[in-house]
Amino acid sequence: MPPPVYYLPTVAAELFRLRKEKTPEGPLHSALQDLDRRFFELTKQLESWSEETAKVVKSLASPRNRTLGPSDLDLVKKVLGKWSIHIIAILYNQERVGFAELRKGLKGISSRVLSQKLKEMEDHGLLRRTVLLGRPPQVRYELVEKGRMLARLGRPVILFLIMEKYARGRR
Repeated sequence: MPPPVYYLPTVAAELFRLRKEKTPEGPLHSALQDLDRRFFELTKQLESWSEETAKVVKSLASPRNRTLGPSDLDLVKKVLGKWSIHIIAILYNQERVGFAELRKGLKGISSRVLSQKLKEMEDHGLLRRTVLLGRPPQVRYELVEKGRMLARLGRPVILFLIMEKYARGRR
């Protein structure tokens, strides 16, 4: 059974059409149309890229594991679960951060949970933990290239959601 295909350009085209009908003319209308066009083009490019990349990934998988399954989604949930996106955002914006600074930026997280998330993210190759010698020794966390790449891949999604929130507030 082939993996599901998501037709993002169709959704983007529908959003573009609806926004065109609902937004009055003016500078905001032009900006929203430009953003819609940009996201429409991006989704077309990403869909093509995803289909080509899926073929390459499939060729690497064993015959039994050639479709997207629950274990793949579990991996996504584990890597991008609660707190992970926040941690990635802080490290992406501040580069090297200590444990206490991270915890302060993540309101409501316990030390135990933060330690666990950082260890999981280190195990997945997203960040590096560096111990700085001194009295007392200090620990710093930073994204490695794989973690920075993940942050950059997520940026269009965040921008799309911000645009949608802004557009809804202006109707």
